[in-house]
Amino acid sequence: MMSPQTPETSVLFSLAELAQIEQERIAEEEKQRAQARDERAREQRLQAEQRRAAAAARLSAEAQTRAQRERDETEARTLAEARKQAALDVARIEAEAKARLEADNAARAHELAAIQARTERTGRLMRRALAGVLALALCGGVAVAVGLTRQVARLEQDNGRISREESAIVEAQEGLRRSELARLDRRQASLASRSRLQGKPASENPAAEAKQAEAAVAAARSSINADRPEPRALQDLDEALDGWQQRLETRQRLADIDGRQADLLTWATKQQCADLASEARNAATRAHALGASDDTLAAYVRALDELRSSLGASDGCSKQRQLEGTKANPTQGTCTNPHDPLCDLHGKSL
Repeated sequence: MMSPQTPETSVLFSLAELAQIEQERIAEEEKQRAQARDERAREQRLQAEQRRAAAAARLSAEAQTRAQRERDETEARTLAEARKQAALDVARIEAEAKARLEADNAARAHELAAIQARTERTGRLMRRALAGVLALALCGGVAVAVGLTRQVARLEQDNGRISREESAIVEAQEGLRRSELARLDRRQASLASRSRLQGKPASENPAAEAKQAEAAVAAARSSINADRPEPRALQDLDEALDGWQQRLETRQRLADIDGRQADLLTWATKQQCADLASEARNAATRAHALGASDDTLAAYVRALDELRSSLGASDGCSKQRQLEGTKANPTQGTCTNPHDPLCDLHGKSL
C-alpha cells in the first residue's frame, strides 16, 4: 500500500521535478548553442574555403594575364627585331647597289674622258696630216701625199671607232640609270604596300607626316624622264624614299609602343592604379605631336617602363583601397540576445 503523501512530500516532488525540467531546459539550450557554434564554424570554414578558392582563382587569372602579356611583349620584340633586321638588310643591299653604281659611273667617266682625250689627239693629228698633204700636193710630192691620204683614212676610221665606243659608253650609262630607276620604283612600290598594311594610326599627326613624305616621293618621281633619267633626279628620288621609309618606321614604332601602353593601362585599371599612368599618357601625347623626334619616342618608352615597374612593385593599389573602404564602413552591431544563433561568443553580430 502507498503511504499517503504529505504536503511537504508534494512540494519536494514538485521542486525536484522543476529542477529536472530546468536542467533539461539548460541542457537543451547548451545543445542548441553547441549546434549553433558548429553551424557557424562550418559556415566560417566554408567561407574561408570560398575565399581561398577565389584568391587562388584571382592569382591564377593574374598569372595567366602576366604570362599572356609577357608572350605578347616577346612576340612584339621578335617582330620588331625582324623588322629592324629586314630594314638593315634592305639598307645594306641598297648601299651595295649604290656603291656599285657609283663605281661603274666613275669607271665609265674615266673611260669617256680617255676616249675624249684620244679623240682630241686624233683630231689634231688629222689636221696636221691634212696640212701636210696640202703642202706636199702643192710641192708636187704625189707619192708622199698618197701615203698621207692613207694615214688620214686610218685616222678617220679610228675616229669613227672612238665615236662608236663613246656612244656605247653613254648608252651603258643610261642603261645603268634606267636600272637604278627601276630599283627605286620597286622600292617605292614596297613602301606603298607597307604603308597600306600599317592601317589607321592612333593619331593623325604620324599619318600626316607619312602622307607628306609620300607626296614628296611622288613629286620627285614625276620629275624624272624614264627614257633618259638624270643622276641628280635619281638622287633626289632616293633621298625622298629614305625620308618616307623613316616616317613609316617611326609610325610603326609608335603603333607598337601604343599597343604596349594599352596593355599597361588595362593592367593599371584592373589594379585600381590608373593614377600611376598619368606620366605615360603625357608622354604618349608628346610622342603623337607633329614632328616628334626619336628622343620623344625614347621618353615615351621610358615612361612605360616606369609604369610597368610601378605596377609590378604595388600589388598595391586595390588592396589599399579595399582597406580604406573597410575603415570607412561602420562597425558591426552588438547582440542584445546572448542566445541568438547569429551572435558569436563575444556578443558580436555575425
